[in-house]
Amino acid sequence: MKQFLLLISLTLILASCQTIPEKIFDSQARKELGSPSTLVIPDGYTSIEEEAFRWCSSLTSITIPNSVTAIGDQAFYGCTSLTSITIPNSVTSIGEEAFHDCSSLTSIKISDAVIAIEEFTFNECKSLTSIIIPNSVTAIEKGAFYDCKSLTSITIPNSVTAIGEYAFEGCNVLNRTDIPSRLNYNSDLDQTDGDIDDY
Repeated sequence: MKQFLLLISLTLILASCQTIPEKIFDSQARKELGSPSTLVIPDGYTSIEEEAFRWCSSLTSITIPNSVTAIGDQAFYGCTSLTSITIPNSVTSIGEEAFHDCSSLTSIKISDAVIAIEEFTFNECKSLTSIIIPNSVTAIEKGAFYDCKSLTSITIPNSVTAIGEYAFEGCNVLNRTDIPSRLNYNSDLDQTDGDIDDY
């Protein structure tokens, strides 16, 4: 019954706007209606507002249409069951902490139109093993991949000219050779194994 009510409520909300409203699944909504496990956002919506799906811990998959251009701060914060996501090339901005503590996220495809990986965007995505930064990105901000403990591989294009502090802190199995030498940064490196302890 809760899933039926959730579907009806979500349909009515989405039918009345072109954005996924902020805090659409706040604690009260989750208490009354439950939390979605899978979600397909219809074509035509242009943004996912901040905290829209924050703490939707049962959400395992979501489909984002090519009409979406922005994902707000903390939009998927704490979606601990989300395993993978594809961000379409229509998206030009992903907010701070958008995927914070998505601890089951193993893979993510980032839009080729995103300019920056914002502060703590993928903080504590502890199951993420590899990621390719698209050529559109010019900056990886502070703490972007903080405490991504399983991250073993990252591809950083020549377009990136700046990496913020602590961007890779806690990425204990990511080798420093994955960070281009042309990027000048201050880091504390474990001299015994070459791993990045602080960035």
